[in-house]
Amino acid sequence: MAASRRRVMGLVGTLTPIVVHEQVVRVMHHPWRRSLVSTPHLPSRAVVAAKNPAPTTSSSTATIPQHLGHHIAASLQRATQWPAWLVLMAVSALPVVELRGGVPVGMWLGLSPWQTLVLAVVGNMVPIPLILAALQSSRVQRWSRPLLDSVARRIPPGMGGGVGNDGNSSSASTSVKRQALALALFVGVPLPGTGAWSGAIAAYLLRMPFGTAMLAITAGVWIAGGIMLALVLLGRIGGLIVAAALLGAAASALWRSFRAAA
Repeated sequence: MAASRRRVMGLVGTLTPIVVHEQVVRVMHHPWRRSLVSTPHLPSRAVVAAKNPAPTTSSSTATIPQHLGHHIAASLQRATQWPAWLVLMAVSALPVVELRGGVPVGMWLGLSPWQTLVLAVVGNMVPIPLILAALQSSRVQRWSRPLLDSVARRIPPGMGGGVGNDGNSSSASTSVKRQALALALFVGVPLPGTGAWSGAIAAYLLRMPFGTAMLAITAGVWIAGGIMLALVLLGRIGGLIVAAALLGAAASALWRSFRAAA
C-alpha cells in the first residue's frame, strides 16, 4: 500500500511540471495574451469606469478644483449648465473672488488667455456701478458701516483730500487726479483686501465723482488682470516682472502728479 502510494505521488510529481509548462505555452500563444499579461487586476468598479468613462466637456475641466473660485465655478456648471464664458463672468463678479480668482478659473475652463482677461474684467466691473449707486443710500450706509470702516483703514493717507489748500479749481482738479491714480493702484494690486469692490467703497469714502471713480477702478482692474494672467501663464517670476512694470508705470504717474502739485 505504501509502495503504491509512493509510485502515484512520483507520477504526479513528474506530470505536474509538464502540465504547467503546457498551460503556460498555451496562454503565451493565446490571442488575448497581451491583455491577460499586461492588464493589472482591477476592482470591478474600476473596470466598469475604465470601460465607460464619464463624459467631460474638456480636458482642463477634469482637473480637481483646488480654490474657492474653482469650487464656485464647478458648482455653477453642475447647477445651471451655463457656458464657460458666463460662468467666468459670474465668478469674477463675486466679492472676495473677483478677478483674482476669475483669471485662474477662466484658464481652468479652457478659455483662451485673452478671452479670460476680457471676460474677467467685464464680469468684475458689472456690479461696480450698482455698488457706487447703492452707497448713496443712508440705509445702505448704516447697514454696511463695519465694511466701510474696514476699507477706510486700508486707504493710503495720500488718497485723502478733495480740494487744494487754496481752494481753487486747478488744485482741486490735481487732487482728484491724484486720488484717481492712487485708487487705480489700490485696485490694481491683486492682494486680499483690494479689488474692485473695495475700490468702489474707497471711491465713495473719498467722495470721488462717479465717472472718475469708474475710470480709476476700471484701470485698476485691467492692471490686476494683466498681473494675474502673467502669473498663470509665466509663473511667479513672470508675474512679478509684469506687476513691477504695470504698477511702476502707475506709481510713476502718481509721483509726477504729486510733484506737479507741490
